[in-house]
Amino acid sequence: MAHRIFREVRKGVVVHTAASRLLAESRQLKSWTGVNVEEMWPAAVQTVPAMIKWPNSQEATHTGFSIANDTQDSIFVTLGKDPKRAARFGEGMSAFNTSGGYELDHLVNHKIWSTLGYGLVVDLGGSHGDAMIALAMKYPSLKFVVQDLPRTIESRPTTPPNVADRVEFLAHDFFEEQPIKHADLMIINDACLPEPNTLSNGAERQIRSMDLAMLQIQNSRERELQDWETLFVKADPRFKFLGVTQPKGSKLAIIEAIWEPVV
Repeated sequence: MAHRIFREVRKGVVVHTAASRLLAESRQLKSWTGVNVEEMWPAAVQTVPAMIKWPNSQEATHTGFSIANDTQDSIFVTLGKDPKRAARFGEGMSAFNTSGGYELDHLVNHKIWSTLGYGLVVDLGGSHGDAMIALAMKYPSLKFVVQDLPRTIESRPTTPPNVADRVEFLAHDFFEEQPIKHADLMIINDACLPEPNTLSNGAERQIRSMDLAMLQIQNSRERELQDWETLFVKADPRFKFLGVTQPKGSKLAIIEAIWEPVV
């Protein structure tokens, strides 16, 4: 009741609210809640023991998630072995994309799509393809490939029939060589966080919780702008970093880089 999910109308009598009804009826919200309660929370409480067990490690398997699940595999390999957990995780990410400031409209309305003509777009780590389906609805000349781990791909809902011929799903581990060599645009689902102390306390608290979540499940962190500039240089000097744009009203930013091969 302190979180306004239920309401006490009189002493000893508790009733449902719009929030509790949504929890009961929304499959996406139930999945998002399940991910946080059954995946993220157990990982969180084991993160300090993981840091003590593997001091200064950069391995993605040296995490609170690994200890909580008694596994030597990464979170994605672990979830990939369990169709129900993989499906719940994918649905939870879909719920995240519909929350305030994370709507797909910010990506769909970006100016770059109209410049691609009859291009091919690959979404690396695209989960159930929500973003590519939304793009396919608006840009009929584009084709899309959504790549993710096999269990995630297998657990996706049915693609809307009006775009099914232009949205392909391909099981792929992004630590392996990319099988598609001639895409016009690659989307990599990651994040760029503002520097500390540049936002309000509320916004700062939210994005730093995302940073901690990366530590808990992948022994990593969210990158800031300078990290991205450095990353592209380290990956290959032929990448040209174009910068970061944040659509108005969006909590997410679009990071752009182009590949300039030596002629």
